[in-house]
Amino acid sequence: MDRFGESRFEAQARRVARNEGDRFEPAQRTLTIGVATDDSTGDGTQGAAAAHGGRAELPSYLKHPKPERREHLPLSQRERVEVSRAIAKSALAPEQKLALRQAAEDPATARRLDRILDGARELPDGARAKLLGRVAKDPSGSQAAVIDQVMRSDTWDKVGEDGRRQLAKVLGASTERGAALLGRMVEKTPERLLDRDSHGRTLLANLSRLSSHPLNSSLDEAGRSAILEDVIRDVAMPKRVDQGSKGDVGTCTVASMQYELARDNPSELARLMVGLTGPDGKVKMRNGERLWVQPGFLENPNDSRSLADSIFQSAAMEYANGKLNYDARRDISSPKGKPGKVAQRGLDGAQQIRMLEALFGTKYEAVGKGNLAHQKKLIEFLRSRPSFESERPIILNLDMGKTNHAVTFMRVENGRVFYRDPYGEVESMSVRELRRRLTAVHAPEGQLPGGLAAGSTKPHSGGVATDDSTG
Repeated sequence: MDRFGESRFEAQARRVARNEGDRFEPAQRTLTIGVATDDSTGDGTQGAAAAHGGRAELPSYLKHPKPERREHLPLSQRERVEVSRAIAKSALAPEQKLALRQAAEDPATARRLDRILDGARELPDGARAKLLGRVAKDPSGSQAAVIDQVMRSDTWDKVGEDGRRQLAKVLGASTERGAALLGRMVEKTPERLLDRDSHGRTLLANLSRLSSHPLNSSLDEAGRSAILEDVIRDVAMPKRVDQGSKGDVGTCTVASMQYELARDNPSELARLMVGLTGPDGKVKMRNGERLWVQPGFLENPNDSRSLADSIFQSAAMEYANGKLNYDARRDISSPKGKPGKVAQRGLDGAQQIRMLEALFGTKYEAVGKGNLAHQKKLIEFLRSRPSFESERPIILNLDMGKTNHAVTFMRVENGRVFYRDPYGEVESMSVRELRRRLTAVHAPEGQLPGGLAAGSTKPHSGGVATDDSTG
């Protein structure tokens, strides 16, 4: 508990639950993840229901349980003896062993326990104890089911001894939802676990570090489990990265970049989160410069983002705005030495380029407002782009009337431009409307058509915001 009354992490979770339509209970036992049915994994083209939680987060064996027929057959005497011996040798506390013995009265649960105990035998003592401790809390529940299925997967064999230890650590430290999300990744996109960051570590290794490393003083153990869940969610389902409810905070720019980093290089995002949540609250990006965790990242009463998204986006805003100071409580950037004075809300074009280059290790350039007389050429450039899945991001700045907005370009198809909105949805508009609303394009250096980037005006988002910045 802190000076805000209830735990800051519970308060933030309540705001997120309100936004997503989920029920939140700090100590709930039953997994409650809404009602969405979408099962897509990538760009969110199935719609907002999937982007904001639901059954899409679950592995298939939790959505549609189909236990093997033999699972419910009565145990043979030999099976009973083997399960009993495995429980006795598990090195768990007496009350945990008792819980396992009672659960083993059910044949299906007993067989699950036998598999888990066998799979955990070669794990280090600490990882094994934490993993089995999770199972003992509810041997017939969803988290035990995920652990069982992960141990039975090809991934468990392929990742080797170190990978199994890391998986066990993450599963042992995860919430029920976090375990379900990890189980979904193991089932559907296991290759992502072996994605490597800019230092050569795998995503699995970084999640393992996040599950147990010393925490920053602004966090506590409740924060660890919530942040671990959030990061697993972001790397397993990047479409879940967002800037909160519309109007909450003006972080559309960095939320779009975070989304693309989660898609393209999930291990790098996890590495950055390890540093931001660690004792020093800082981490070096690809360009050698640092992100710092920002004070007040949980004190904005209107913030409905996840904990991890709040931490990352506030740190990114502070870095990107250069000489200004970002106030995470009020979501404004102020001149140094003049706290509270609003210099801007959001980021201008040059600040967006600063952040893109630091995160992706690629030089960026922009077509600003003054170059959009070449709209036909620019639209043809966008038409010619391959699927955004295999490229560094192109960020579009749009004049939406009352606000300026940054989105991730996806494709041009059938006369419509599709883009990923950082509110967590895929949207589209006609090419004609894009020409009217487009104020800037940020693309990797050398990709824009000749003559468009060269000699452009200072890039900014244009639009009607008084600060000429995008949020």
